[in-house]
Amino acid sequence: MSIVVDNIAKKYGRVLVMREISFKLAQSEFLVVIGPSGSGKTTLLRLIAGLEYPDEGEIFINDRKVSSPGYAFPPHKRNLGFVFQTSALWPHMTVEQNIKFGLKGLSKKESNFRVQELMEIISINHLQGRYPDEISGGEARRVALARSLAPKPHCLLMDEPLSNLDAELKDNLLEFIINTLKDSGTSLIYVTHDLKEGEQVSSRKLLLQNNSRQSGVPFP
Repeated sequence: MSIVVDNIAKKYGRVLVMREISFKLAQSEFLVVIGPSGSGKTTLLRLIAGLEYPDEGEIFINDRKVSSPGYAFPPHKRNLGFVFQTSALWPHMTVEQNIKFGLKGLSKKESNFRVQELMEIISINHLQGRYPDEISGGEARRVALARSLAPKPHCLLMDEPLSNLDAELKDNLLEFIINTLKDSGTSLIYVTHDLKEGEQVSSRKLLLQNNSRQSGVPFP
């Protein structure tokens, strides 16, 4: 999946969150978005996902315009996966049901196979019947990752998914994410404020500054 972000700007009321943001992401490419709090990192992902409209500029996915001022192609039709800063699991669903949530278009046999496959790969088989309040924070992150990977998105948007985890678990999960996405050819936009973490993901970086302008990634 290719993504083009062309000169977008976003504000909330009178507060300008970002401006003049442009970059291209090729199929299977990884991009790290780095910047301090308030620089617009999460807003950028929400714009790409179609959860927000830009006030200026356009966004294209596979050469199709999906966002412009006042217009957003439906998020569920963009074939994107989104992993939030928190696990955001459905509290009334078991681990298995949470992972299966995005597989409604598959047969029962196909969805069961996909869920079992992911739980085995991520080593969460033993959590299958548990609810979110019965698992640890690290386990919840793994479940959220499995849920985002289940529909086999062409691009994954990750918003500081490993924050507040201990160093060993963070390194293990990060290695798993990188290897899994490379094997599947999935593109990745990875938001972090941690330079070391960003270096592990990709050498290509988009740096957002507090004045809401970018540096570090040429366009086109």
